Amino acid sequence: MTQHNSSLLSTDDDTPWYALRLLNRSMKYVTLYLDEQKLTYFVPKHYRERVDSEGKKHRELVPVVANLVFLKKTKDEKALTEIISQCKYPVYFLRKQRFAPHPCEIPSSEMKELIYICNPDRITYKYISDEDARLKVGSDVIVTRGPLQGLRGKLVRSNHLYYIVRSYTGLSLMLKVSRWCCKAVNDD
Repeated sequence: MTQHNSSLLSTDDDTPWYALRLLNRSMKYVTLYLDEQKLTYFVPKHYRERVDSEGKKHRELVPVVANLVFLKKTKDEKALTEIISQCKYPVYFLRKQRFAPHPCEIPSSEMKELIYICNPDRITYKYISDEDARLKVGSDVIVTRGPLQGLRGKLVRSNHLYYIVRSYTGLSLMLKVSRWCCKAVNDD
């Protein structure tokens, strides 16, 4: 059961999540299957402009990563594994290591943060690959005020603007922030 982002942000829910990798671009069918199974999932989306055959621009909401779905652990691991294995499209749980026995669990607090900052109506962020995020050079900081207060990440500069870089399983974000709202973090 897909839900509006705000309903996924329940503060009293500490249920972890899993990341699912789709092998082919079957996002629509896999999410329909998850709906049929009454499972809660999250697909980070953003707006993209498309020009039709008549030259008119259309703004459409599309997944950020075409083969990544986050699934809330609303059932035990064995039950969810069985449900996912019955999907007619190839779907796999992401694991920390290729042959690890258990899927990688994403803590509820990290997912709440990801869902909050992936609001597609924000225009102050950029999506980048995990590899690009690792290549960004910057200082570790914490945001001290504003809507992102308490967020930790790496402060980087891109196109004369400052961003906090946050990496999640299979996805990295650059969130626009004022460098004056950030304080260096010393994890000594």
